[in-house]
Amino acid sequence: MKSIITKIVSVVILCILIFIGIKYLNFNLFDKIFSHKTIVSTELLSEEIRDIAELCSMKYYYKDLVVHGKPKPHTGDYYMATIEGELTAGINLDNLDIKRKDDIVTIKLEHAYFIDDSDYKCKVHEEDKSGLGTKIDYKKKKKWEIDRINKIKKRISNTFLVKADENIQDIIKNLFINYDLSEIKFEYY
Repeated sequence: MKSIITKIVSVVILCILIFIGIKYLNFNLFDKIFSHKTIVSTELLSEEIRDIAELCSMKYYYKDLVVHGKPKPHTGDYYMATIEGELTAGINLDNLDIKRKDDIVTIKLEHAYFIDDSDYKCKVHEEDKSGLGTKIDYKKKKKWEIDRINKIKKRISNTFLVKADENIQDIIKNLFINYDLSEIKFEYY
């Protein structure tokens, strides 16, 4: 009976010495075994962001009036139309760069920009029955409509594109919430 107790005590002492040796060498075996820390590569993070590119776009609906010239008795070109459509803002993910140092991820991307503005409707308003509005060249009408859309873009770009950048950051932060990252930083080209 004494030999069995001696063997058990010696095994316990040996295990304690091995444990202390492992801890002393800063091997942290138990931390590695029992830790649930997820180590994610920058390639995986980059792929995750590219998968949500469609979600990162924002739309702005507009309705505005295009007026060029003066109505009668003016004899020059006169054109009046209502345009409505949507502007879409998003990001180009081709130049996405992700760097990781420990638990801090730095994402470098381009600012949001207007992706598409070609989808708009135009309704021409006639001034009188003589068809004054329809005598104007189609190319001139198109130019005036595009000029008006560019004015709308310029007017809203300071607020809308900044909001689109903030939206993109929020989406990316929410995407990486489960990856044990202490900080996500954003930089722009």
